[in-house]
Amino acid sequence: MAALDFPASPTVGQQYAAPNGITYQWDGAAWIATGGPPATPTGPAGGDLSGTYPNPTIHAIGASVSRASNQTFTTNVTGAISFSTAVSSVGGVWAAGTPDRFLLVQTGRYVIGANVIHQNPNNTGGRALFLMNKAGAYVSRFDMIPSTIVGQQGFAVSTVYSVTDPTDYVQVEFFQNSGGNADLVGPFIYGYAWRFSS
Repeated sequence: MAALDFPASPTVGQQYAAPNGITYQWDGAAWIATGGPPATPTGPAGGDLSGTYPNPTIHAIGASVSRASNQTFTTNVTGAISFSTAVSSVGGVWAAGTPDRFLLVQTGRYVIGANVIHQNPNNTGGRALFLMNKAGAYVSRFDMIPSTIVGQQGFAVSTVYSVTDPTDYVQVEFFQNSGGNADLVGPFIYGYAWRFSS
């Protein structure tokens, strides 16, 4: 490699564009590299990235799921929605073997929610759609008390949930307390859980 021929008697702040493609600046005591072709990183990616440099990918994990058929809920009995189809599933967050929950397999922050259509048998009592974690605590809840519509009625619930235990999970649950059994109407039953930060 050829030696660099820096200017003699430089002034503070003076820059020198060297033939090696790097720009240097005199700080009063030494020439300091201030620019030039950046080094290309190599090796395995980490944190929220996966793969290897120079072309890592964002390590997204999550699932968007649906249910094709109706699901019946008995009056005064809380039940978890059992999803049947993964629209998109990455990283083991949803599995057909445990269709009634989102497995929050990595710590971090998730956006979790559900949208459903309920076939309302009457307009008395109340209805609730909620997210419940492994410990049995509400993560988010939407209540309609009293229910004022007979027929089909839409519900949605969502939250941002911080996960510190990689064995945690969240279920989407439904409850109604009047009249006969109630149906959530497939194929209009959707749920999602996506991790968006560590």
